[in-house]
Amino acid sequence: MSIQTPISSKPDFREATNLLRGICAFSVILWHYQHFFWDSSGRNFEVTRQPFYKIFQLPYTMGSIGVPIFWCISGLILTHSYQNSAQPTLREFLISRLTRLYPLHLVTLFLVAALQQVSLRTQDTFQIYAHNDVYHFVLNLFFVQSWGFESGRSFNAPSWSVSTEIIVYIIFLYSLKFFNRYKLIGSVVFFLISVIYSSVVTPLSNLTFFKDCLTYFLLGVSVFYLSGTKLKQFPILGSVVSLCLIVWGSTESQTSDQLLVGSLVAMFAFLDLTSLQRILKPLRLFGELSYSIFLLHVPLQIFIKLTLSELEIDESIAYNNVFFVVFIALTYFFGYLTHRHIERPAQRYLRQKLMRS
Repeated sequence: MSIQTPISSKPDFREATNLLRGICAFSVILWHYQHFFWDSSGRNFEVTRQPFYKIFQLPYTMGSIGVPIFWCISGLILTHSYQNSAQPTLREFLISRLTRLYPLHLVTLFLVAALQQVSLRTQDTFQIYAHNDVYHFVLNLFFVQSWGFESGRSFNAPSWSVSTEIIVYIIFLYSLKFFNRYKLIGSVVFFLISVIYSSVVTPLSNLTFFKDCLTYFLLGVSVFYLSGTKLKQFPILGSVVSLCLIVWGSTESQTSDQLLVGSLVAMFAFLDLTSLQRILKPLRLFGELSYSIFLLHVPLQIFIKLTLSELEIDESIAYNNVFFVVFIALTYFFGYLTHRHIERPAQRYLRQKLMRS
């Protein structure tokens, strides 16, 4: 079958987008590899000495862009899930989202809290992130650690990007009828409004992450409807055009990140409409583990840093290639165990219980 043959205008599972999600999670882990070299005064490392730097230079230096890509993918995936469907109640919607996100967040929160207490007692300092008091624990417990109430990064800090999405989810829920009716035009209008909103709230630094999340999420909604226009009949053309925009945008210093992120997600969204879907199916687990490894890599790093200190091994060992490979392997190993035995079972159990009540 030709790769240009559309499988469906709405594939049951978006294999290419799922693969992109896995790539982004891996990129964020590499971006955070620098945590091994953080001391009590902050960053203290040589970027170019990190393992396999020539191969992973891009994620080592720009891996943080994985977060806005995650937000954009969330907009695409949720629109895919709720397109033309009956609008759920707020309770049903929040149960669906929080049972997906909260159990693993809670587990890793308590895990990091315990590890930070060990660090405080044995080394008289916290590891990586400093704001690990009762106040910030409560913020994390209620999943509001990035809503502007915080003093800085705390506990399992990467979860801030998921916390920010909660408000955006609610905005999305109450915009569903509008999106389903006006589709691409409506989503573009919302996106432009969010861009204007972003420029207005920029001086309010505590809201910076929220307005960025909203903008990228709505960009993902627009990408979904774009891939559902007449271009869905020419998915390879849509992918090639998206790729050209990425190449052009990466050479222009004034290009917005939104253009690059939107084009990247659009390229994979169009690939989801090709027979490449079937080819990528064996890689599905790589993308499905993205959330578990996203939340597990910092607890693992803290544990390793404490172990190295206890064994009196200098943290410069993290520059070693073998150390790097072992860390990545452990991250995915524990990510798999967590995904299979905690994340998915907890999600199924809680949904069954809460939806019945």
